[in-house]
Amino acid sequence: MTSASMARKMPESVVKLKQGYYWFDPSKQSTQDHAARVVMDIVKRYDIDGVHFDDYFYPYAEYNGGQDFPDSDSYNEFKRNGGSLSRGDFRRNSVNTFIERIYKDIKKKRTL
Repeated sequence: MTSASMARKMPESVVKLKQGYYWFDPSKQSTQDHAARVVMDIVKRYDIDGVHFDDYFYPYAEYNGGQDFPDSDSYNEFKRNGGSLSRGDFRRNSVNTFIERIYKDIKKKRTL
């Protein structure tokens, strides 16, 4: 891993899976903020018609040696702050909230 690796630059946002992959935790605010900055930089620089997210999700268990995604930190923080969703619903809500944020940010930028 080089010094330019996002896993080194944002270690609080990344988990290492058993298969050796580094994966951003989709529910972490820092992950969502980083991804939003990247998308908005693209929107600012280019006249694009849309954004397609192919990999903004939780990986299948085979990416982690057959085990569930290690997002206990973000899920436990959610629960400490009064959240009551199941882990699956928490994950879906996190992704949906992020996608809605991107939609609104792009619409706002395009109407300026």
